[in-house]
Amino acid sequence: MKPDYFGTANAIGSAISKVSGTLEQLINYDETPREAALSRARAEAVELAVEAGAVRETVEIIEVEDVPLAYYPGNTNRVKVKAAGDLV
Repeated sequence: MKPDYFGTANAIGSAISKVSGTLEQLINYDETPREAALSRARAEAVELAVEAGAVRETVEIIEVEDVPLAYYPGNTNRVKVKAAGDLV
């Protein structure tokens, strides 16, 4: 037996979900200081979420990964930042 209104469950879930933007790139901290690079990455992730339809005032950083890569020259890290906010 299926519950009443089971066909609208996905529509409701989509309507209340967040819109996100994810930035992933390699950054050499020998060229760009770590804090400056992470700050720029956060700002770019927010912009990606807004471009995807999120309301700027509701966007938050929800995930940050900063992984050193030993097989790249210098102090290179893989940086991944995800931002999400409410749908317009």
